[in-house]
Amino acid sequence: METLIEAVRLPAKYGETVRIKTLWDLHVGNAACDLVALKKYLDDPEAYFIGGGDWADSIITSDLKRYQKSMDATEGDDIIDATTQQLYELLSPIRSRILAAGEGNHEQAIEQRCGTHPVKRLCKMLSVPFRGYSYFLPIVFDVGADKSHRCWEITIKAHHGFGGGRTLGADLTRYYQDLAPYEADIYCFGHTHQKHWTPIDRLGLSIRRDGKRALVSREQHIVVCGTWLKTLSDSTVSTYSERKGYRPTSVGNVIIHIKLTDKPPKIWVER
Repeated sequence: METLIEAVRLPAKYGETVRIKTLWDLHVGNAACDLVALKKYLDDPEAYFIGGGDWADSIITSDLKRYQKSMDATEGDDIIDATTQQLYELLSPIRSRILAAGEGNHEQAIEQRCGTHPVKRLCKMLSVPFRGYSYFLPIVFDVGADKSHRCWEITIKAHHGFGGGRTLGADLTRYYQDLAPYEADIYCFGHTHQKHWTPIDRLGLSIRRDGKRALVSREQHIVVCGTWLKTLSDSTVSTYSERKGYRPTSVGNVIIHIKLTDKPPKIWVER
């Protein structure tokens, strides 16, 4: 079966470092979401962004297991509409630089219970490509002004994330399994609210310009993107993470850096 996926083409300069900022597990609408830090993170006119779900906290009053009035930062009864509007106001200034957006389990729960999908609606409002729960994102960096110019291409495989675990190695062990059946340069995950970056070395053969084969090394990268939810509150009100005993993590998402010099390009991640 052949599935056509259109690449995103971005203008670039030889030698520059392109920043792609991840947007996973924002949980806007939750009182534990650090909006001050999030707004500062978004204020970057040179960066591109990719999304991986749970942008909206989307926990409504009928969710008896998870709803907590003290953690509901919205006003009024229209929790989903209010959160969607807040996200629109946050993301509208960067709308032209959001390369793709995905969904998470929080948005899926709302779609199943209420028949509406806040992130799908938001993507239409922002004119941003909605890619679902997981997606491939080929990115071509164009250097030059004509068809003979050089270019670099990387492929990102994004997934909202899955599973749990409280040990440091749980995410790496779980997400490493994704490298076998899927081919990409960077694998982005979330859901667990942790932040990790692990480069994986791979060796293989490449055909040179003279037709001879050479042994080459090419890295693949496992990236666990983090969250904007605080692990602990600064009051006596407990957070969901606190009650579940999750490990504390610094607030924020990771940033992918791609340096356009050698082929393949140099990739590293800033936590």
